[in-house]
Amino acid sequence: RYVPRRNDAVNQTWMCDVGRMSYKEIGAAERLTEVSLRRESGALEPVTLQEGIRVAAERLRRVADAAKGAGVIVGFASAHATNEDLFTFKKLLSGLGTEAAAVPVVTGEADDILVKAEKAANASGARALGFDEPSRVLERVRGGGADAVIVLGHDLLDEAFLGDPAVLGKLDTVILLDSHHSDLESVAHVVFPTRHAAEKTGTLTNHAGRVERIEQAVEPRFERYAEGAVLFRLGAALGISGFEGAYDPRAVSREIAASVPAFAGIDLDSLGGEGAEIKGASDEAEG
Repeated sequence: RYVPRRNDAVNQTWMCDVGRMSYKEIGAAERLTEVSLRRESGALEPVTLQEGIRVAAERLRRVADAAKGAGVIVGFASAHATNEDLFTFKKLLSGLGTEAAAVPVVTGEADDILVKAEKAANASGARALGFDEPSRVLERVRGGGADAVIVLGHDLLDEAFLGDPAVLGKLDTVILLDSHHSDLESVAHVVFPTRHAAEKTGTLTNHAGRVERIEQAVEPRFERYAEGAVLFRLGAALGISGFEGAYDPRAVSREIAASVPAFAGIDLDSLGGEGAEIKGASDEAEG
């Protein structure tokens, strides 16, 4: 949510006031703390991670088996998730037979120094990994061309995108991965609590197209998971190739470096303190 800038003279990193105060989100009372499953009564009830994965996989498999065409399952990513989380999500969606993957990026006030219009830490990374802007996917959802959706985060609720979560309530299956409570829970069939960026290890791509390493700073007080860890388990439960073993952000980072042209040669362990620029970032900035 902030843009770091370095003063080379004193080797010091600056942060805008909004970013400096964002630590409060880590311990907020609104944090999701339990995997939840919607019962026949209509209520969300806590379940184990294993049960949540099992039910989510069953619902997605049923929808995929009865598919009426490409894109029957769609995905909305979070521009706050790491590159490793997002790559895993794109890989899962491809394994389910859909390329309908978008990322909503909330915008707001900006200045010419630190505050950027895009209020997300990894919008550039999401786009470089192949996530589109949401309008076409939302049009498909509203028009009845989708039966299931996997949503990361709750930026989709912004008035510029979905607005009313009831639009998703018409779908057969809604799977939500989020760090905080939101109105999306009212239409979700399975909810997974996820980690804040300070609780994860991975990489983010800033507004200038530089990939930067983040290291876990705090341990969650409750059982929460990186989005990639949940999605990896889901891919394994669905029997999708490439989801064997356990989720390892460093291994995923190496896979990104080897398979995504924009990230060629850039992985978590090779990054220095100044990060590395993705391919084409300078051209986009000039354009």
